[in-house]
Amino acid sequence: MVTFVDNNGVLICYFKGQMNTSVCSDLEMELLDHISNYTGKILFDLSDVSYIASSFLRLCITTVKRVSSDRFNIVNANSDVYEIFEVSGLDDLINN
Repeated sequence: MVTFVDNNGVLICYFKGQMNTSVCSDLEMELLDHISNYTGKILFDLSDVSYIASSFLRLCITTVKRVSSDRFNIVNANSDVYEIFEVSGLDDLINN
């Protein structure tokens, strides 16, 4: 599940629960619709995420490709989630 909040030019995407393959597939089009026309920064808040699958990493990479890395960041990843980003080499996207 994801909730979108526009906060003064920053689109905050609040994810909740386990970001497994099924969930990521269900929310991919909605996410891409929100970010495709957004001109401000995009922030993925993972404070309520307990697990991410590789499909969530793919969503992050797709987002970076669409908006550029200087307009994208991830915050509030717990240690288990951070470790997955670290192992995949994507920990530079996280600003805890």
